[in-house]
Amino acid sequence: MAGSANADPEASELPPTAARAVSRSLASRRSVYVEEVQRLLDAGLSLMVEGQEAPRVADIVQRSGLSNQAFYRHFASKDELIVAVVESGSARLGTYLEHQVSLAPTPEAQLRAWVAGVLSQATPHVAAPTRAAMTNFRQLPPGHRGAALQPGHDILVGILERLGSPDAERDATTVSTAVFGRLDQFLWTSPPTPRDVEHLVAFCLAAVTRPA
Repeated sequence: MAGSANADPEASELPPTAARAVSRSLASRRSVYVEEVQRLLDAGLSLMVEGQEAPRVADIVQRSGLSNQAFYRHFASKDELIVAVVESGSARLGTYLEHQVSLAPTPEAQLRAWVAGVLSQATPHVAAPTRAAMTNFRQLPPGHRGAALQPGHDILVGILERLGSPDAERDATTVSTAVFGRLDQFLWTSPPTPRDVEHLVAFCLAAVTRPA
């Protein structure tokens, strides 16, 4: 009988009962490792928010309640952990943008939801972790900067296509750069007002609905 496409290649060489035992062990270990990684990410981010730039592995380990062995089981360095923290935050923002856009009835309202969703990262309850993660990320060597700092790109492309953009892909890159640039400014000054949001939405609408 053919094995599952996701089966472990070494376990597939074992008799069925032994292979199932290996699979159960791997599944149990995976849940432990997922919890360890999340504790390390939470510890690293909390240290960044407290003002510690490029937190030390020793501090991350102490805050997480884990060991050096646990840290290096998952991350090659503190730089890799910082990238993972940023990627985790970007993924959460992408999910949030997708949800907000799905509630909007028209393309114009969807663009407004996308812009407002990005700028919401500068509101008081989320500004500190966003600012801390971005500060640490920008200090990494170029080779480590693989994380996406501008999530929701594909969602934005779809919105601009529905708005009739003559070049939705390029327009999405430009709009995203402008909106995330404004987010960066708000993170270091004061939260955006509703008027700020509407101004940026109007600016983006004028740009993407221009004649072809």
